[in-house]
Amino acid sequence: MDFPTVSPKVVGRENEFGYFAPFAKGPSLRAGVGVSNSLRKYKFSSEQPQQEQQQQQGQHGEVGFPQVHQLRQHGGVSSEQHHYGEGVSGQEGIFVPRPGGVKEDDGWLLVFTFDEAAAANGGHHSELRIIDAQNFSGPPAARIALPQRVPYGFHGTFVPL
Repeated sequence: MDFPTVSPKVVGRENEFGYFAPFAKGPSLRAGVGVSNSLRKYKFSSEQPQQEQQQQQGQHGEVGFPQVHQLRQHGGVSSEQHHYGEGVSGQEGIFVPRPGGVKEDDGWLLVFTFDEAAAANGGHHSELRIIDAQNFSGPPAARIALPQRVPYGFHGTFVPL
């Protein structure tokens, strides 16, 4: 997995959801480049007895990465997958919160995808896909065809105006 992200509302704080790009198995357009054929949404649960949580907290009550990992292992983690389709690869998702949204996962993930199958037949087909974080495994909320290929390794962010 690579390119983890969360809602900007919870960066640096305890979060309920995380989004990752798992590496796909099999050949890619460029040998040796790890690409993803999906995004994965994880729901973390830290539900465990209060005493056990206190034992795993740091010296000053902070919860560091190893402790968070242990809490989540005990509480359980569930996940959903948004698959791009056969022969389509993507990059990291960028979380964009819905204006006025209350829940942590109320928003969208923006991801650039590339249809490698179309490229093998002489086409160059990149899209910007907009995925509803609350309907994660469903179809994209929107697919915007781009006039030019977006190369692997392109990174970005969303800045509201």
